[in-house]
Amino acid sequence: MKSIFKKFSICAMALVVAAMPACTDDFLVEEPQTSKSIEQILSDNDNIQYYLNGLYAKLRQCRNSREGLRLNHGTDELQIGFCQQRDYPDKGSFDTFSPLYNSENSNFSQLWNLRFPIAVQAAQARQVLEGKLAADSTNVDLKSFLGQAAFYEATALFEMVWYWGELPITTINPDGTIQMSGRRPLNEVYEHMIDLYTTAVENLPAKRQGDGRIPTQWTAKVMLAKIYMAAETPEYRDYAKAKELLKDVVDNGGFSLMPNYADLWDHTQNCDQESIWTYYFNNVTDKCQLQWYCGSRAASDWGQRCPHGGYDEALPTVYAYSTVAQGGIWEEDDTRYDATIRTNFDWNGKKADDVSGFGDDQLDPHIKKYEDDRIIELDVNFWDCGKNTYFLRYADVLMLYAEALNECAATADAVAIINDQIRARAWGWNLPEEMKWNPGMSQEDFRKNILDERMRELMAEMWRRYDLIRTGKYVDYTKKHNKWARESGNMQDFHKRFPVPYTEITQNEYISTADQNPGLR
Repeated sequence: MKSIFKKFSICAMALVVAAMPACTDDFLVEEPQTSKSIEQILSDNDNIQYYLNGLYAKLRQCRNSREGLRLNHGTDELQIGFCQQRDYPDKGSFDTFSPLYNSENSNFSQLWNLRFPIAVQAAQARQVLEGKLAADSTNVDLKSFLGQAAFYEATALFEMVWYWGELPITTINPDGTIQMSGRRPLNEVYEHMIDLYTTAVENLPAKRQGDGRIPTQWTAKVMLAKIYMAAETPEYRDYAKAKELLKDVVDNGGFSLMPNYADLWDHTQNCDQESIWTYYFNNVTDKCQLQWYCGSRAASDWGQRCPHGGYDEALPTVYAYSTVAQGGIWEEDDTRYDATIRTNFDWNGKKADDVSGFGDDQLDPHIKKYEDDRIIELDVNFWDCGKNTYFLRYADVLMLYAEALNECAATADAVAIINDQIRARAWGWNLPEEMKWNPGMSQEDFRKNILDERMRELMAEMWRRYDLIRTGKYVDYTKKHNKWARESGNMQDFHKRFPVPYTEITQNEYISTADQNPGLR
């Protein structure tokens, strides 16, 4: 971006915030033919939360559709369906790592362009809010606004750094213009994110506010811990710091597991006790399209009203849906299986059959978590799913805390957390002796076991690629368990990075083709 200024049209701002029901018509239509600076937009405190809600909505778009699921294609957890692979080889390259896995593939630019503008816009807001707070340092609302802006900027970068590596960092010049940079070293990116999340911790509220869209200081602490758990440089990979942050969340955050795992996916249940931060949707104006891409084509021809219908774009791998005896990850009587995996596609007295020409995996097991039976009563199709999606759950925190304990030579304590909470719930709080992990297991055995446990607990919640990359297992596990990667034989170590989009190379004067990730073009 050679010359980006701080001007936004009100019409553009309407697009940013249109998804948010809290927005008022007066704000959206004020001076529709003019352009306003970010200072003018945020000069009225009543408008600031609307602007920040717009950033929340944009960040949510990174996960509410195929663009979220695609981050976990090309892993041992999810892969593209046969028909989609055949008809859209550019999308299929996320699993096959074919020559189409390159900078000119528009699917990579879509993922980049969803995320990076959020970081830029949040940085602009943060600069304005820092100035306002300097003049009014005790204003609780301004503190929350600054915390939100810092959190959204950091989280947009967090969504990118594990997939692209080195990133540009936005600087706001004194005159308000945006100064782009080339790709900065990982340590600079980590430091910037840590500073942002620290600002968020210091300014966000401690307790859930309103409908829960505003992150809390606990949300920011978990994200800080995730950086320390995953940083690819020794200066910032710090399990001791992660352990202390996560211990604080466990001891003082007030969260707990839902008693029944399946209730997490029941829209009639209030799951606030386990939700650290959630993306909220409804079936009317705020639609989540994950079911469309997770569902089965074989169940899609009944007027598109079958809740488990869809288009086979994101299917669990055989490894991800099979039992241990079959070479997969699922153990006998784990209740999470039925809440996560659909194996029966009949509906309303009708038998599901493969739809001719759409592949032989339509009746293979599919992801079940995003099915929403409200589409029947609303008389809408499975495109209009309104299921909320979790960004962070307390179960994730407990497992990360156990990992950090294991890395800090407290393996027995780590095993106790997994047995007493994560696995206990999975077996209805009556964990059989033979299913309990041995507290005397080695540190290395715990590392292997927790990676499997995280897949069982968090499947299709968009964390698998992050987990595989940070543990150094991405290439080995994907080549072994992803059908398309195994059959193509194309995957190499450099494929753990996405190619920097050609559009970014041509638009950012500080990035050239020489800055492309090694091995990619």
